[in-house]
Amino acid sequence: MALVGDGGFSMLMAEFATAVKYQLPIKVVLLNHHTLGQIKSGLAEDTVATVSDPAHCGRVMDEAAAVPGPVLIDAVVDPYEPPVPPSVTADQATKFAESLAKGEPNRKKIVLTVLEDRVRELIQECQ
Repeated sequence: MALVGDGGFSMLMAEFATAVKYQLPIKVVLLNHHTLGQIKSGLAEDTVATVSDPAHCGRVMDEAAAVPGPVLIDAVVDPYEPPVPPSVTADQATKFAESLAKGEPNRKKIVLTVLEDRVRELIQECQ
């Protein structure tokens, strides 16, 4: 099982094609934020599973694990959702803020997404 971004996967797609050719039991979860548009080109339909609702992730992962050959799980993610670890240090938060301040073109949308996520987490904690 591997977890990769769409940029990294697009550079290594030939290796996945080899896994398909030889039916190797490789499962790849691809974090797809719709900016490259190259992910499914050349791959057999039966090797790709798509998940866009987090509530379905467990089911899709179970289905992929049950397939004897290779499977690419196309995990559709919000392009404005920054990859954030479970606990953020002060240094990480500072560097994140600095990177936004330096001119990230989508910084407003990214900040709104982070704030919405945090509010949602706080609401869940209160329930």
